[in-house]
Amino acid sequence: MLSLPRFASLCARGALVTDVAPVCLNREHTLCACVVTGRHPRSHGVTHNRAAPRVAGRNLYAQARKESRSVYAIGWPTVTRGEVHRFIPCATEKPRISSLYHLISLLRHGGAAKAASPDAFALCAARDAVLRHKPGLLLLGLAGLLRAKQDPGKGVSAISALEQCDKHIGTLIDSVWAAGTADITDYIIFGGGAGPERDFPVDLNAFLGSLREYGGFHAKAGCSFFKYHTRTENPALHAKAARVIGGILENPDCGRLRLLTEAEMDKSGFAGEYEIGIEPLGTATSGFYLAAGANVPHGLRLTGGSMLDICPLALRLSDMKKWAQDGCLRADLLL
Repeated sequence: MLSLPRFASLCARGALVTDVAPVCLNREHTLCACVVTGRHPRSHGVTHNRAAPRVAGRNLYAQARKESRSVYAIGWPTVTRGEVHRFIPCATEKPRISSLYHLISLLRHGGAAKAASPDAFALCAARDAVLRHKPGLLLLGLAGLLRAKQDPGKGVSAISALEQCDKHIGTLIDSVWAAGTADITDYIIFGGGAGPERDFPVDLNAFLGSLREYGGFHAKAGCSFFKYHTRTENPALHAKAARVIGGILENPDCGRLRLLTEAEMDKSGFAGEYEIGIEPLGTATSGFYLAAGANVPHGLRLTGGSMLDICPLALRLSDMKKWAQDGCLRADLLL
């Protein structure tokens, strides 16, 4: 039976939002970029789970620095060295020393990295940051649940990974209380449908026939995008491509697929380069987020909205200047 006592305790002191719509191209790095920008991938440019992607435009941690707040990023996949005051790369990247702060953290807590939890070192560093430095903004990425979903054969179930995450949440909250900053600390915890970037399950080019002479599919961000080798306005060729692609969508050998809508293509950031996008059915699932703090109602349960709504909420709770975003601030989340 699943037991999440620390998460439940935080929910009692805050607001939980479930059935939250995922972002287009719902991959880990893309989702994290959407959370710190409140914008779709077309705006921030992070469309792949590549190491240390650069987020374009305004974002939460840049705004915090602009407003003279100390920013720590530990295990957060879309931050690079130099963008924040203290930085430790996420556990999924190649292990290398990124800064003096990273080296000191390894000397202090490196043994924890050998523990059963893949997030042990990140958690120790985060706890140390809270106790020693009291950062104005702490971005903490925990990869244990994602790894359990990605590699179920390694013996770590999603349930045990969730329970481990619950313990990590409790440890961090205890650190905030020990630091004496509980009354001025806001929490936002999120998770959900974002998954690791996988290869498209089938090579759709094998089903193009003679159309392959004129165009082809490219697997990117868990989808497969079609484009012509050269830009063409040939109506007959476009009609042929539509027939062939329609046959691919109905072909059982290709699996269960769906076309990305025109709006999804635009939001994804791939519309300018590719004609259409195809996604395997069942890859996009809803998410959740939890907010707790002095200005959040206690014990509130809500549904709906978008993962893009997290950034405007974070800006409001931390009293930072906002910018134009695709997400919306939910007034029912605030006192």
